[in-house]
Amino acid sequence: MKKYVNAFRMFFGRCNLSTMVSFLAVMAGMIIMVAGLETATAGGDFTAGMTAGMSIMLAGVIPLTGLIFLNALYAYANPATPGHKYFLSIPDSAEQFRRAVIAANVFSLALGLVLSAVMCVVFTLLHIDFGMTYFGLVILFALLGMCNFTGYVRNIAVRLVVICGLFAFTGFAAGFFSAGDDEEEITLGMLYEKAPWLVFVLAGTALLLFAAGLVYSIAVSRRKWVRE
Repeated sequence: MKKYVNAFRMFFGRCNLSTMVSFLAVMAGMIIMVAGLETATAGGDFTAGMTAGMSIMLAGVIPLTGLIFLNALYAYANPATPGHKYFLSIPDSAEQFRRAVIAANVFSLALGLVLSAVMCVVFTLLHIDFGMTYFGLVILFALLGMCNFTGYVRNIAVRLVVICGLFAFTGFAAGFFSAGDDEEEITLGMLYEKAPWLVFVLAGTALLLFAAGLVYSIAVSRRKWVRE
């Protein structure tokens, strides 16, 4: 484990723990604020719409927190990136990069899961439907998987198009989830009752995408690192 941590630190230095804790505290505060507004102003159309929108925003932002590190790591594999030649000159740099890929995936996933767990616990304690947490997890695994698949693509525009496409799809799904008819909105429980296959298909596809992307990235990491 220490070797993987050291490999991660080789590219990012010593991550400032206090800064990361502060960031997590801010994100947790936003989750609690959204839940508090939803509970304190139940029945208000304007506030209900606002909190629903903020819940969707949180579901999309949470997966991006860890993606920043993973995306930055893959940038170092591009010869055009400043610092690439320095890292390439380090003894056994290809193996160090492979370990860093694994460590960055674990760190990114753990960060997203912690924030999702906070969101789920807070919403559950306040008796608020936590369906957006489900979509947040789907986005988390799907984005990490696609980042692993496209990380070695030198054309940044291609990588952005893929990620934006995923957000467009998940945004549509989130909009469908949060939309309601004249009487009541669709909840995760209702969606599960009406189309349980859809819930499992989305989650299963995201998990498979993450697993396949991680395996692919690890398998080609050495070769991609030393390419010219």
